[in-house]
Amino acid sequence: MRLILILLTALVLAGCAARRPYLEPPVVDMAGVDQNRYNNDLSACQQEKIARTADTILTFDWVSQCMERKGYKVLIHKG
Repeated sequence: MRLILILLTALVLAGCAARRPYLEPPVVDMAGVDQNRYNNDLSACQQEKIARTADTILTFDWVSQCMERKGYKVLIHKG
């Protein structure tokens, strides 16, 4: 019984480790923002977060900070 519990715990932890990082987009003031540029910038920020997740511990709002660096007015920080 103990072996089964250990194996189950290992499977759950392996499943959690294999998940992609959380990438919910931030809420951005879209007044005067080109939708295509926004989509490209958001995708670039999300890809950057994925690439850096393996290297370092990121803050929960990495994507929001990236979008702010690109000049967007972030209203609610996420991802």
